[in-house]
Amino acid sequence: MLLVILFPWVFTIFMSLHDWKVTGDIPFVGLANYAKMLRDGRFLWAIIRTIWFTAGTTIAPMVLGVWAAVCFGLGIQAAAGWPARCSCCDDGDAGGNCAGLDR
Repeated sequence: MLLVILFPWVFTIFMSLHDWKVTGDIPFVGLANYAKMLRDGRFLWAIIRTIWFTAGTTIAPMVLGVWAAVCFGLGIQAAAGWPARCSCCDDGDAGGNCAGLDR
């Protein structure tokens, strides 16, 4: 099992440090491939698009989900006869436990 996980990782590092061609010699180039990648405009645009995609698929659904949860939560409280805003700490109840209050 370790070989199945470890071999692809090690081989990928080996390929990234060499001028890998399908046929012929495989000369060692060190970090030159990484330097070339950082100067490539397509790579930089890919990074920017990845950041936008990640933000759009994580932050937006989280904000919409919290908004929906608050709206549904207020709707459930109103249907149960609970106040829309719980004010249990007005009585000095420092715990703030609002469950089951008939206010």
